[in-house]
This record gives sequence, structure tokens and C-alpha cells, in this order.
Amino acid sequence: MQQQSPQRQGQDASATGAQAPHILLVDDDVDILDVLVLLFQEDGFRTSSCTTPQQAMAVIDEGNLQLFITDWRLLGGDGLELVRYVQKRFNASIPVILLTAAGQPTAEKDVALLEEIGVRVVPKPFDIDRLARLAHELLD
Repeated sequence: MQQQSPQRQGQDASATGAQAPHILLVDDDVDILDVLVLLFQEDGFRTSSCTTPQQAMAVIDEGNLQLFITDWRLLGGDGLELVRYVQKRFNASIPVILLTAAGQPTAEKDVALLEEIGVRVVPKPFDIDRLARLAHELLD
């Protein structure tokens, strides 16, 4: 699979002059990533998208996130590692949605971490409208 550079897209400001919320989207499936970017941009969010954990960490280190959405299983890494990285970087203040085709996490330490920081687990295939509503709920 070809790696993509992190992509930053979306609206910089709303009609009121306030900056639109910034979402980081991470998935190694480029088709899913493209759908997510389109969904959230049409909803007025600014987006950054990455296909690898390393790219995601670079965007996370920039520090300008309001929501983090990642796939659980990534080529070259693990979405849970990124969740831990976000938790450490932002002191667990950034809402997180974990997408998974692998079912619910079962390892006790994984479940404990997800519950502790309020991670929402969304199974694939996901309902795109439901995912958008969840994002809005977490950002309100």
C-alpha cells in the first residue's frame, strides 16, 4: 500500500469568524479515509487525514485538535497506541472515536484504557450519519 502524506483540508473559519473544529482522521484504508474526510468537511469541520501512525503522531504533536478518529488496526501500528499517545499529549481532554472491524476490544488493559478516557468504539461497517452525530455530540 502506498503511504500518503498527512492531508489538511476543510474550512479555516465559520461565518462568525470562529475557527471550525479540527478532526484528525487515521485509517490505512484510503477509501474509508476519503469518505470520512468528505463527510466531515461537508459538515463544516477542518480535517487532517493520515494513513500511518507516524504521520498521525506528527499532526498530534502540532497540538491543534478537537477530535481524534482512528482505526483500531493499522498497517505499521495500532490505533490503541495512538489513543494512548493522544491521551498523554492532551491529558485525556480530546474526545476519541475508535473504528474497528475486529469487534470490541477484549484485552482487560485495552477495555480499562478505553473506559478511563471515554473512547467511543464504533464497529465497521459504520453508519455514516450516526458517526457524524456522534462527532457533534462529543464536540458540543
